[in-house]
Amino acid sequence: MGRDFRGADLSGGDFSNCWFTDAALVGVRLVGASLGTRFIGAELLDTDMKDSDLSDAVAEENYFEIKMDETTVLRGLTGTVFGPITVISDDSSHQVGGAELEAWISARGGQVQVIPPRRPAVGTP
Repeated sequence: MGRDFRGADLSGGDFSNCWFTDAALVGVRLVGASLGTRFIGAELLDTDMKDSDLSDAVAEENYFEIKMDETTVLRGLTGTVFGPITVISDDSSHQVGGAELEAWISARGGQVQVIPPRRPAVGTP
C-alpha cells in the first residue's frame, strides 16, 4: 500500500498535481483543500472533502466514501469510483451512490463512472 494518512487533518492544503496512489485517506479532513489530484486505487473512507476543490482531478478505482457539500467543486472530475458519498447540507445528510452519484457529479461538471466494488468470489480465501 502507498502512503498512510489515516486520521490526518490536511484541511486547506494544496495538493494540485499530486498523485495519491494506493494511499489510505481514512478519516482524513481535507476541508477547503485544493485537490486537482490523481487518486489511483486509494481508500477514501470517511474522508471529509467539504468546501474542497476537485477541479480536473482524476479518480481511478477508488473507494470514494467521502463527505461533500454543495460548495465542493467537481468541475472536470473524471474517472471511476466505488462510492457512495455522503452529501451534507445545512440541517441534514444523505448518501448518494450508483447512477444517482454519477448524475450528482455530472450536474456539477464532472464525469465519473460508479462501478461495483471488487470483492473476492464467495468461497475464495
